[in-house]
Parts: sequence; C-alpha cells; structure tokens
Amino acid sequence: MKFFCTTICIMIFTSSLLAQEYDFSVSESKMVLGGGMNNSLSVNIYETNEKEITKSWKSLMKKEGAKVEVNSEIVANNVLLKELSDLPFNCFASIKSLGNNSYQLNTSVNLGGAFLTFNDHPDKYKIFSNFISEFAKATTLKSIENQLKSANQELSNKQSDLGKLIDTKDKLERNIEVWKNDIQKAEDNIQVNMAEQEDKKNELQVAKEEVAKVKAKLELVRKAE
Repeated sequence: MKFFCTTICIMIFTSSLLAQEYDFSVSESKMVLGGGMNNSLSVNIYETNEKEITKSWKSLMKKEGAKVEVNSEIVANNVLLKELSDLPFNCFASIKSLGNNSYQLNTSVNLGGAFLTFNDHPDKYKIFSNFISEFAKATTLKSIENQLKSANQELSNKQSDLGKLIDTKDKLERNIEVWKNDIQKAEDNIQVNMAEQEDKKNELQVAKEEVAKVKAKLELVRKAE
C-alpha cells in the first residue's frame, strides 16, 4: 500500500513538472537593440541559464564566420549565413530572464542599411526565424539532456547505495547465523565442561583419600619400633 501511494505521488509530481509548455515560435517587435529602437525577432529558451545561452549563441555566430563581442549585447559582425544572404550582415542579441530557468533571446539583424522585418524581407525573415527557433530548441534539448545525464547518474548512485545496504544486511544475517551456531556450540561445550568438572571433582576426592591413606601408612611406619 505504501509503495502504491508513493508511485501515485511520483506520477502526480511528474505530471506537474510536465505541465511546462515549450514554445519555440518567434515573435516580432520593436526594442532597443543594435544601437537604437530596431525591429527584433524573439524566441524563448527553456531549462538553462544565461551563461549557457550566451556561450552557445556566441559559438553559433562564430561558426557562421562572425567576429563576436559580448558586453551588454552580444554583437556578431560579418555573419555569413548563406541561406539568408550571400553578403555578410551584423546581428545584435540580448537575453532577458523570464524566471523559472526560462529566457527570451532577442535578435536584431542589420542587413546593411536596413533591419530585418517580416514586411520588408518576408523570405529572409522566415529563414532567420527558423534559424533562431532551431537554436532555441537545440539549446533547450541540450540542457535537458544534461539534466537527464545528471539524473541518471544520481539514480545510479542511489541504486548503488541501496545495493550496498542490501549486501550489508545479507552479510549481517549470515553472520548472525554463524554466531547462533557458535553460541549453540559454546553452550554445548559448557554442558560438557560442567560434566567433566563433576568427574574431576570425584577424581579429586578419590585422590585426596588416596593421599590421606598413604599419609596414614607413613605415620604407622614411623611409629613402629
């Protein structure tokens, strides 16, 4: 019954954790980014932290040939994303905490005199939107995979600890059986010892009587003329 209740509690707890929804759709808005109030594309990233997002975004921008600087914004100059354009562009990014290990990645793309918008560059907007959406999903997946790795390691440690406790219990139970046998043997030996003591007491009495008899003979001889 206790196991059943525990299982139900775990299921309820797990369900509450999975109530988190992961939405990697991209939204468009105006915000202060890239040196002014510019058009921006934003996407949410989950189950991670700002440091990891910054590291991953910086690595991705470098992979696309950019020179990257990280200050209040992540500035990637001369990004060459061929699916988007044959010409390099500058990309500005910022990260905003949404709480509960969730963050919003904001990006503004300067195509060279104009910032990327859906209305002015629908095809390029779609490409870059997919680009950051895939990044957000991949970053979230990587973080959860790391969580799973840590959880599995912790599970393995707990299983190992339990196994050691079970082995210790089995050893103690085996020892108890050995000790029980030793105790029984000792009790049997005590009974034998007590019987042997009684025999020795009787033998001792006979020996004392023999000594007394010999002494008496010795006295008789000494007194004889």
